[in-house]
Amino acid sequence: MPAPHSSLRRRLRRFSHAALTIFVAFSLVVSSHDPAAAANTKPVDPVFQPKKEKSVPVAKVKPKPLPTDPGAQLAVKKTPTVAWPAAATAQAQVATSVVPAAKGSAAARKTLAAQVPATGRAGDLPVWVTAPAAGGKLPAVAGKAAAVDPQVVPSSVRVENLGRKGNALWLRVARTDGVEKAGKVQLQVSYQQFRNAFGGDWASRLQLVGLPACAVANQAQYEAGGGKAAAVPSGCTPTMLPSHNDGSGVVTADVPVAADGAAPTAFALAAGPSGGAGNFGATSLSPSATWSVGGSSGDFNWQYPMEMPPAIGGPSAKVSLEYSSGGVDGRTSTTNNQPSWVGEGFELTPGGSVERRYASCAQDTTGNNGTKAVGDQCWKTDNATFTLNGKGGELVKDDKTGVWHMKGDDGTTVTRLTGAPNGDDGAAANGSNPGDKGEYWVFTTKDGTKYYFGLNHLPGYDSAPSDTKRETKSTFTLPVFGNNAGEPCNKPAFADSSCMQAYPGTWTTSWTGTTTR
Repeated sequence: MPAPHSSLRRRLRRFSHAALTIFVAFSLVVSSHDPAAAANTKPVDPVFQPKKEKSVPVAKVKPKPLPTDPGAQLAVKKTPTVAWPAAATAQAQVATSVVPAAKGSAAARKTLAAQVPATGRAGDLPVWVTAPAAGGKLPAVAGKAAAVDPQVVPSSVRVENLGRKGNALWLRVARTDGVEKAGKVQLQVSYQQFRNAFGGDWASRLQLVGLPACAVANQAQYEAGGGKAAAVPSGCTPTMLPSHNDGSGVVTADVPVAADGAAPTAFALAAGPSGGAGNFGATSLSPSATWSVGGSSGDFNWQYPMEMPPAIGGPSAKVSLEYSSGGVDGRTSTTNNQPSWVGEGFELTPGGSVERRYASCAQDTTGNNGTKAVGDQCWKTDNATFTLNGKGGELVKDDKTGVWHMKGDDGTTVTRLTGAPNGDDGAAANGSNPGDKGEYWVFTTKDGTKYYFGLNHLPGYDSAPSDTKRETKSTFTLPVFGNNAGEPCNKPAFADSSCMQAYPGTWTTSWTGTTTR
């Protein structure tokens, strides 16, 4: 039998557990009704009663691919395949009405283009023959559509593909319906398979031209002679036929057809000078432009004058676009070869300019006082070129007299002078020739007009009020080293052998006057 005190301990533990439970529960109830806690609760707004919104149903959205870039589709990423149709002959039943082609395979549309008709094809050739768009119909009868005139529009023709001749496709067409009379049909030729044969938007410029019999005979003689060209008789020229080419891959034109039994009519699918993508024809020389060839020098000069407003007094300004092939021929790896602002060989400088070329000191390190390759300009020779009034080329110095002349002398007197306040030191920097300072040029044409290059101060500058003095800034200068004995500014030390010379040896027009005659 258990001891009395152990039973008492168990009852005391149960009582203490129950008392602890009641105390905790009572504490929670009191804290939940705490006035301080209740004071933190926001009062209900009688006006604004927010409603609980229902969740919007959502679903996964599959992103759509971006549309294909049209420019990327046209980008040429590999050499296009070019397949000229082989020479062959085929019959064609002339379609009296144009029926659009049924939807064919993608490969067929890519090969023949989508614009060809469903009927009238000449065998497997990329040629379709239909009734002409204009003419070839009988007079309309009341209540009936005008019928095709069988005397004009043949029912069948023979199409000969002579193959590629140079950069064109040659064809011949003749009637085969027994009618001994010339007719008229509409030819549709697909160039889809060889549209990438040449660049320059060649395909968009394709058109049909009529070939005279002499052209076919000359081609046959050329091929029989092993590629030896035959003499082309006078008047043997093709005839341009009104053609439609929208770049889709088909050229369409109404063409004449030889009578049954006669020599076939010949045509060529050839590129013209212009098309939907632009004009690639040679630019003709405008009647207002002038050009000349410099005799034995071979210089080609071209000038396009521009209309200028008249001057208030004295000669009016002359502005022209000028080209000189001599200015291009004289450029080498040692010269400043940057083209002008209007292009290689062209000048758009009112009046003109005179230029002297220097050499890179990095290429002139032998037998002089500069042995280290540097990026400065060094004196090389006493040379000059010019552009003036549509003419240009080299200026040649007579070593005996020191007089300068144009290489293609036209009677213009060229005089090199000094003494202009234009920033040019000449050889005066080292005291060897003080009178050489301020180099400038004067060109006197046969009509007495004088052109001053690099003068900088116009006549009347010294006597003009200070607020009206204006310099023409017609000479640009930079340090040029005379690193060889006898050259301007030469001294024993390379660092001391420089003086300011015209840069890049350029004098532009300062002033134009006339001489008294």
